[in-house]
Amino acid sequence: MPEHLIAAAGQRGPRFGDDVWDIRPFIPRTTRHTRVDFTTLDDEIAIRTAKEYLHSRLRRAIPASRLSGPSTTPLKITALPREFLQLRVIMQTLTRLGAPRLADVTRNQLEIALAKWKDQPSWATGLVGVLKRLAAHGPFLSADRLAIHPWPGRTSAAVVGRTRSAENATDRIPEHVIGPLIKAAIFYVETASHDILAAQREIATLTAAQGNRQLGRGEAAEAVEAFISRRRAAGRGIPAAQRDHLHRCRDDTVIDGIVQTPGHGVIELLAGVGDLGRGQHRLREAADELGYEEGRLDTPISPWPETGQPWRPRLGPWALTKELTHLRLEF
Repeated sequence: MPEHLIAAAGQRGPRFGDDVWDIRPFIPRTTRHTRVDFTTLDDEIAIRTAKEYLHSRLRRAIPASRLSGPSTTPLKITALPREFLQLRVIMQTLTRLGAPRLADVTRNQLEIALAKWKDQPSWATGLVGVLKRLAAHGPFLSADRLAIHPWPGRTSAAVVGRTRSAENATDRIPEHVIGPLIKAAIFYVETASHDILAAQREIATLTAAQGNRQLGRGEAAEAVEAFISRRRAAGRGIPAAQRDHLHRCRDDTVIDGIVQTPGHGVIELLAGVGDLGRGQHRLREAADELGYEEGRLDTPISPWPETGQPWRPRLGPWALTKELTHLRLEF
């Protein structure tokens, strides 16, 4: 096995001389095929050739032709069983056509084999690809190897006769649909992005201040009281928990879409305390007086040009994470 796979899995894995290569420790548990059974081949020469070919494929990036050079990579471990299956089909087909050894294969026999496979174009393309790679890795095969290069100068798809589909003929998205979408996308990148990044900076500033503030006994409670006083003076309610997190506070009701419980994360940021502790009870008392509002940051939101209204409500930490994901996708 390649060294990087051995190091990651913490074990050596199958050895070259094993009759069965069990690769389960090196692939996802959901992978269907996890073994390569060399005893299904006809004789020792075929077995050694298959082992040497697969060993070379796992460790070497050898172009099958000049057309595939830049994109060539070693074989992925998850693809090992399929590569072996294709190789076995090739060997069995050529044996039935009178060429039990790769060295005996003629171009005419390759054409006959191709004709047998062509009724399944995708499968045939894969088999032709293995034949081409088998020839490319010939210098690393000691017992048997192809004496000819299969279909030189042509891609596997071209050999099988598979052509690229014509230009996409799907009707264009109507102008009255795509126009507003494009306008919104441009606004999102050119204008809304500034709001999103400003909110990100606000959280970074609040987080830094929170980490640098060492509160002694009683100081956390004072910070919570100061936060409540600021909300009262501004005519604002206590920041509520996110509706996305309702499963964490199942005993609380939702009124007008707002969870009736304090949002600890955003309050800790805005109040500058690391842990609300006993302040949770005080916040519920304050909410009975001031009410709840969505737990959001103070970063203002730009207006949508056609209405003059903010393009979305102010951002909270949870919403900001989602908007940052959307913004990366836009870019």
